Amino acid sequence: MCLGGGNGNHGRTDHKSQGFNFALPHGGGQTGTQDRNFFFCSKCHSMFQEQDFGSGDDLGPCAKGGQHDRTDSLNFSLTHDTPVDGGQRQWFVCVDCHALFFGPGNQKCSAPGALSHNPGQGNFPEYVLPHGPADA
Repeated sequence: MCLGGGNGNHGRTDHKSQGFNFALPHGGGQTGTQDRNFFFCSKCHSMFQEQDFGSGDDLGPCAKGGQHDRTDSLNFSLTHDTPVDGGQRQWFVCVDCHALFFGPGNQKCSAPGALSHNPGQGNFPEYVLPHGPADA
């Protein structure tokens, strides 16, 4: 569920794909430059990190209501703060909704009272996502 605009449905529409086709690694371990516990939400179709950022909520609020749902998702492992061959930098996790977002285009957040994603005042990693060619 995209909170970024559209007609009807109070500005909520389906996400529109654009850019690269990402090839995200899964099943890997936690290291100094790799974090685990990234999942695909089966409700809003966003990637999110299962982690308590201090609110006592491990899954984060979903744009479709309730918390994100990781049912049937792989456990993805993402590299941070280090270059990746064929990787795109500037991906961050919002500490309010737990969604993975692209930094240059800070989108709306699904957390109650939040206007835009909160990357944690620069105290959290910058993720680098490996990808193939862009969509035509």
